[in-house]
Amino acid sequence: KEKIKHSGTTVNDFISQTKRGGMKPSGPELIAYAKYLGIDAVVDHDLLWIAEEALVAPLPADWTEHYDNNERVFYYNAVQHTSSWVHPLEGVYRQTYRDIVGFRNADINQEEQIKRLHDMLRHVR
Repeated sequence: KEKIKHSGTTVNDFISQTKRGGMKPSGPELIAYAKYLGIDAVVDHDLLWIAEEALVAPLPADWTEHYDNNERVFYYNAVQHTSSWVHPLEGVYRQTYRDIVGFRNADINQEEQIKRLHDMLRHVR
């Protein structure tokens, strides 16, 4: 299990505390969770909202949230009969960060930026 620095807890522990204990994500734990998602909190501090959103993201249809005997959160898909320690949308948030950074760092003209932005929006809808 990946540990969140400064607190000695795992990512799953942090997520469980956030969801069950009503803990508001902030400080070193949020930075560590952002890093877990692949977000560079120093360079892209303005994108920490992605980590905040990922922590409170609703579940897709057919998924439910549960806790094991150790209070660790896991997710269950009733249609596929599968469970996961990882939120089913975690990959979407990781990709959102990569897309924004790629868009931001691209050396392209304004017309191409607009085209790429429209392409990104089309995939979201």
